[in-house]
Parts: sequence; structure tokens; C-alpha cells
Amino acid sequence: MRELISPMKMLGILGALLVSCSSADAARLDIGSRTCSDQLDRCFAYRHLHGPFGSEGLCVRVFDACMKSGVWDARSTFPYGGARVTGMVRR
Repeated sequence: MRELISPMKMLGILGALLVSCSSADAARLDIGSRTCSDQLDRCFAYRHLHGPFGSEGLCVRVFDACMKSGVWDARSTFPYGGARVTGMVRR
């Protein structure tokens, strides 16, 4: 037999959801500098420490695309740790 949720319990659940979703910065990630060159430097440093040997060279491919489009998209290059950042300064 299916139990119905009381109206007061439903209001409590909805209230909790509204409070938890009300933060404007909840899905925001601060990436620091927004230039393709700075992102390339960060990619090199991260790949040197955490990536497999020689994976730093893949950062150059993402950098070249960033200089053309203004979008740093490393998701296909590094599917287990790549990010997509739009609005990058081409410098």
C-alpha cells in the first residue's frame, strides 16, 4: 500500500530544497586567470604532477584551439579531468 506524504511534510521538503538552491555561487567555479596562456601554464603544471608521462604536450593542442575560438575545452583531450571554459582572453 502506498503512503501519501502529508502537506506539511511536503512543504518542509520544498522549503529545504529552496534554501539549498538559493545560493547564487553554488555551481560557480573560480578558475582564476581567464587567458589562454595562463590556462596553458596551469595545464602544464597539473599534467606534470598528475598526468601520465608526456601528457603535457596535449595541453598545446587545447591551447591552439583556445587561441582560435576563445574557449578552453579540454574535455575531449583529458576526459577524466578536462574542463570547458568559455570567454577566455586570446593571449
